[in-house]
Amino acid sequence: MGWKSCTMQEAQAAADKGTAAIGISEDRIVVLSANDEEQPITQTASVMTLDENTTAFAVDGLQYYSYSYGTTGQGGCGGGNSCYHSNSYFNCNNRTALLNDLIAIMGNQRFGSNYSTKECIDIVLNYDYTITNYCNQYDVPKQLVQTLLLRELWCLNPSDSVADNAVEAYFAWKTEYEYWSNMPTWQQAIISPPTAPTYMQEDSSTGIGQMFAWVAINAHNLAINKGLIGGNYYDSNDWHDCEYMWNKLHSDDSFAIKMTTLEIYHCADYASVCGSLFHCTESQIKAILARYNGTGVAAQTYGNECYEYYKIFKKYS
Repeated sequence: MGWKSCTMQEAQAAADKGTAAIGISEDRIVVLSANDEEQPITQTASVMTLDENTTAFAVDGLQYYSYSYGTTGQGGCGGGNSCYHSNSYFNCNNRTALLNDLIAIMGNQRFGSNYSTKECIDIVLNYDYTITNYCNQYDVPKQLVQTLLLRELWCLNPSDSVADNAVEAYFAWKTEYEYWSNMPTWQQAIISPPTAPTYMQEDSSTGIGQMFAWVAINAHNLAINKGLIGGNYYDSNDWHDCEYMWNKLHSDDSFAIKMTTLEIYHCADYASVCGSLFHCTESQIKAILARYNGTGVAAQTYGNECYEYYKIFKKYS
């Protein structure tokens, strides 16, 4: 909704320029000021300036945000200093035209797919509010997210559910085995360790964005490095972190849309896109879309096909 996660230094710089900036923790809200005084407003809010005299206690636990909606600026390769643009919500009057144009190039349904093309488009448009808000928050053209979600939904088939079930079996076994490993030795002597499932796998592309847990973890960590989000890093080599991320992708569509939006920055880095994502060339957009699917010839084909969807979303969004 226009508030962007940033560092403490970026928040103070925004306040010094007259842009609203805040810090939030579990028990208080701080409104940053360009002044040198700290003036209490309520029991949970205060105005303060961050400088070399600010105590560690005063900033402990704060996550910082600056208000960037509708503003523009010069920037580099994304993150805290990139330009900001406003994505508009979808105009429902364009729904039929959008549907007809996409079906004209995609057909009514992909062979073996769980959803018809119309159903896929309806799902994407039903999440327009969430997509638009995340894209505005992270300064990403929403057509990229719309395109990727449409393509992944269109390709979803029963084999994806089989893979998801295998991952759930894997995590259940890991949890049981960890519980057994923590038993006293005398208990382990009389209780056999849980048997691994006949069919299991450690990860799968899951959720509305069909993303692997390790991909989402990398996107999350990169977003922290770019100043797009706060929080802790995750380790793709730790099955606990993978389980958490996979379950969130699998069960929380809003979270999955967020991760798809953030993954675009990873795709852009891989495609050597520097600068605002709103100023990409055709070849750069194709490269970003292709990287979401992987690398190689198949990914390039994916990117080229998705670019045709992208143009239609851009026409009507």
